[in-house]
Amino acid sequence: MISLSNVGIITIAFVLFRFSRFLYTALSSGNLLRYRHNGSYALVTGSTDGIGKELLFALADRGFNVILHGRNPAKIEAVRKEVEARFPQTKLETVLADACTADPAEVAERIAHLPVSVLINNAGIGTFDGDMLFLNTASQEQVQTMMSTNVWFPTLLTRAMIPRLAQPALVVNVSSVVSEFAPPGLVVYGSTKTFLNTLTAGVRREVARQGMDITIQTLQVGSVTTGPTLAAAGPMSPAPDVYAQYVLDRIGGKQELVMGYPMHWVPYGAATFLPAPVLEIIFNVMMSMRKKAAGRTKFKAQ
Repeated sequence: MISLSNVGIITIAFVLFRFSRFLYTALSSGNLLRYRHNGSYALVTGSTDGIGKELLFALADRGFNVILHGRNPAKIEAVRKEVEARFPQTKLETVLADACTADPAEVAERIAHLPVSVLINNAGIGTFDGDMLFLNTASQEQVQTMMSTNVWFPTLLTRAMIPRLAQPALVVNVSSVVSEFAPPGLVVYGSTKTFLNTLTAGVRREVARQGMDITIQTLQVGSVTTGPTLAAAGPMSPAPDVYAQYVLDRIGGKQELVMGYPMHWVPYGAATFLPAPVLEIIFNVMMSMRKKAAGRTKFKAQ
């Protein structure tokens, strides 16, 4: 029979283990330059705006050739011109493909001739056409679009790219703090990001078993201020360009989970240790404050 004292010891040991893991991921450094070799390319999916666009710029700034991906031809052309103007020495390729409907294997085939050493699976949908909806109030088409974009595309693209990557290589799956706690209205989104967390953990073990020099990491994203809400950027919700620089300083190390921005450890820590009812109250307060600061009624999850 297990005594109460033994239960207490086990509980304390579990909490200490979680806390030590928390500290390890918080303090571990990155090593991005390890993956810059022989004119290698970095592919950032969904890189025509927001975080993806700024990650593309930041990678070009750090000496990588880059592959710009998006579904809107006009946006791709605009970003292409911006990259060429800002980074004239950078080699640039473009891939036009809708992450919801494209064949990821065909996307990988298009860039098979390039030495790609970094893949950042950034493309994703955070809300249903700009709205946070309960699962039963979202349409089947909306749910399928989110699942296809957030799960199907990055999974199959990673599958197709692994044999083609120029090693040492780095794959980063962009997740979210809400993967630890899927609040009402973001249940499907949070679930897709939980899937990516599990995908990262499993594929890390698979490539290691096969002797591949490929680092697989999850990037846990907190609040990042984008688009019309940019004026509301602050210490807890940085602008995408600021966020991208922090991310590149952290990715590429040995840890499985990367928190790109220091202040995002606050919500992640809360999501890890606090009970769900408390988290829901905090989330509701944060959303109210963000809407008020941005003067908007719709929220785009990151």
